Amino acid sequence: MKKINIVTGIIFIIFSIFIFIQAIGFKQTLIVDAGLGAGFFPKLIAAATIILSVLLIISAVKDESLTSKVSDVFNSDIKKPLLGMVLILAYGFSIMVFGYLVSTIVFCYIFLQIFRVKKLITKIAVSVIFSFVIYFIFGTVFLISLPTGLLM
Repeated sequence: MKKINIVTGIIFIIFSIFIFIQAIGFKQTLIVDAGLGAGFFPKLIAAATIILSVLLIISAVKDESLTSKVSDVFNSDIKKPLLGMVLILAYGFSIMVFGYLVSTIVFCYIFLQIFRVKKLITKIAVSVIFSFVIYFIFGTVFLISLPTGLLM
């Protein structure tokens, strides 16, 4: 039984339940007749994540090799995923304060740093270009304004 898979599955189930509950509160958009609204896709992804997490837990429980200890759960293999989850949560909160553009540029830069992208110009270029392309797509194609934050 791999305890890391059980812990990961439980964390993702809790996170997905939180996302699902948050998506229930989304207001209905123009696509009212089909029951599809702004919350449909987040609820779909959250439900799929819950199903996959349960399958991960089941496969970890069925595994007969009991080689890992409880202390092994928090070894170096789990540090990056946990750091990633903490950063994603911080990103979600920072969007409310600093807005989409500032938060996304900083978030992308930090993630590229974590994944050891070496060139500074690459980290900056990818962060800025990605953020502005997504901002442009949502603003002009989908006509959805992204958060500007409390500081704007």
